[in-house]
Amino acid sequence: MRSFVLLIGCGAALGSTPAISQAVQGSGLAPGPAASIRNTEMDAHDTATNPTDRYLIDKELENARRNPASSKLGRSRPATANELALGAVVKDKVGQAIATISSVEADGVVLSEGKLKVKVPANAFGHNNAGLLLDTTKGDFDQMVSKANTAS
Repeated sequence: MRSFVLLIGCGAALGSTPAISQAVQGSGLAPGPAASIRNTEMDAHDTATNPTDRYLIDKELENARRNPASSKLGRSRPATANELALGAVVKDKVGQAIATISSVEADGVVLSEGKLKVKVPANAFGHNNAGLLLDTTKGDFDQMVSKANTAS
């Protein structure tokens, strides 16, 4: 590529147009409109080609898929008995509020979502930067609460 640029530069300096067309023909490039970069395979997927960079990118993407909210919510740990307090807000695994604690009993924690209630084992709760949490989504929790309230 550099020799081609130099040939064009030398031909332009000499004012010799035939020299430029000969250089282009000799290089295997056809004269005419410039090729579209969009249609080439070079960097088509815009990814790192360095193996170490590729590994780090893949690792980050894998972690993000496993726990998309982990970076802002922080690492979770089991909730302590002191954190399971009356009126505490419980969130789902992405930090969305799903219920409040209405009572703490020996065999579990009663959560209320509006007028509906469900008892959850105390060891099911975790805690992170967002507060108390359950390892579920709001949709799954809503289904669990409605199922528990229709069964009784």
